[in-house]
Amino acid sequence: MVKEIHAGLQEVRPGRTLFVREWIFGGKDDDQSQDVVVDLQMVVVHGSCATEAQFHPLCQSLAQQPGKRIKCILYDMLGCGQSPVIYDWNAYAKDELEQDLGAIVETYTQPDLPLYFCSHSYGPNLLLSWLNKMNGNNNNNNALQRQIE
Repeated sequence: MVKEIHAGLQEVRPGRTLFVREWIFGGKDDDQSQDVVVDLQMVVVHGSCATEAQFHPLCQSLAQQPGKRIKCILYDMLGCGQSPVIYDWNAYAKDELEQDLGAIVETYTQPDLPLYFCSHSYGPNLLLSWLNKMNGNNNNNNALQRQIE
């Protein structure tokens, strides 16, 4: 089963709009219920000058795996893919991209489910930097606590 929950532009934080796609993979093909229960979730972080679309084959291969229902959250970083281009150099600062990632995790993941990340190229750098900052902030961020415990 492949079920698209959402694909489109979303304001992920005040003044910041990105293209976000949510898919659920696995389960029975005839399951048409609106509230599909998932077993785990994965946030995909693409690299420089890339798009979330490069991960479609990988994510769709998860639909072939028996047993688990997986929610995949993919997004295009600012200026990439279907996300808007902003003509302000500061909008692309690493800190801004980290805040986008944090907003994606906070908005689109569920704190009571296992959370995995898949990233490539610049994505791992961004992801590890964000995780490190969240750990150092010690601000009880639910997404990070799930990762550390």
